[in-house]
Amino acid sequence: MALFDIRDERYRALWSEAITDKEHATTAFWSYWFRRDRLFRGDDWNIPPEAPPAEISDRRRVDLLINKWFNGKWHTICFFEAKKGTAGIPDIQEVEQQAFTACQAWLMDNHAREMYAMTAFGISAKLWYTTLDTDYLLPMVPATGYLSDKESYISAASSDAYLLRHGFETIIKNPAGLPATEVAVLKSNSTPPKTSLSTQYYADPNPASPTPSGSMYTPSAGVGFSASGFGGFSSVSSGYNPQPAEAPSTDTNPTLESLELLPDDARQVEVMFRIDEENRYHYRYEYEGQTREAEYGEWVKRRTVLEGHTWECYLNTRNNGLNFWTWTLDLSNLQRFESKKGDSKHKGKHRAH
Repeated sequence: MALFDIRDERYRALWSEAITDKEHATTAFWSYWFRRDRLFRGDDWNIPPEAPPAEISDRRRVDLLINKWFNGKWHTICFFEAKKGTAGIPDIQEVEQQAFTACQAWLMDNHAREMYAMTAFGISAKLWYTTLDTDYLLPMVPATGYLSDKESYISAASSDAYLLRHGFETIIKNPAGLPATEVAVLKSNSTPPKTSLSTQYYADPNPASPTPSGSMYTPSAGVGFSASGFGGFSSVSSGYNPQPAEAPSTDTNPTLESLELLPDDARQVEVMFRIDEENRYHYRYEYEGQTREAEYGEWVKRRTVLEGHTWECYLNTRNNGLNFWTWTLDLSNLQRFESKKGDSKHKGKHRAH
């Protein structure tokens, strides 16, 4: 599920700019998303641009600071650094170096120990975690890939974008830092780069890009953000709703290119979900005055084309041959339907076909 409404003309305009060679367009896209998304709404959020990471390095500027108000003061919880949408590997190396040095400068200046970071090019991004005693960024979302691994960045318009949302939810739940057990998992998943980045902290407020030849992260199986959550730790993944038990593993999902096209006669519907007495998930929608429900296994992935781009969606075919489709079945993006006690028509026994 995309992080934003791909049908929104405002987003599409920012998107078309962000994939060019204009670095500021990357920041413009993500700045707009931060302001618009439900996760960052309210008076307790402040996301200023072009701010110094710390007094000691006030000549440097980070592209965005994500600040949250809690315990009676503003706290910086994440640094955002951007590169142009056409960034190459040297650009990716540089932006990750910039994010790391900004985090370390802030940690030292504020006598703190842990910080989140986000790096992006165009509409693709990664989330990171770092501590005062590490010499490199720890991959958080996704928890796989090499340093400066452009291919591991997640597009905000892709079906994997929900992983970024889950990562942000974890940051919001843990603004002062992750529990020690989760930090230990992140550290155990990573292999230090051969060239230490920490030796370049204050040599120059705009340090040259490192060339960590051979440096890589080697994730353990099942660790990191995935459809099943972060490392399997409920303390971190509890910030969002997991997919239904019937949902297929992401490892077995077909690629977008291999999905069948959505039928021309399919009707788009808005879906809610409910959980029955046996803890089964039902996806509920209405069409022409009739209420319909389908369990997760009754939906199949399809692809559709909008504005020249191909998107993933879900199709439900009824017994009478009617086709209905929706953009997502991700529970974190759906409203839950609460059936009234004793209302039998919501128990899945009299579903319209």
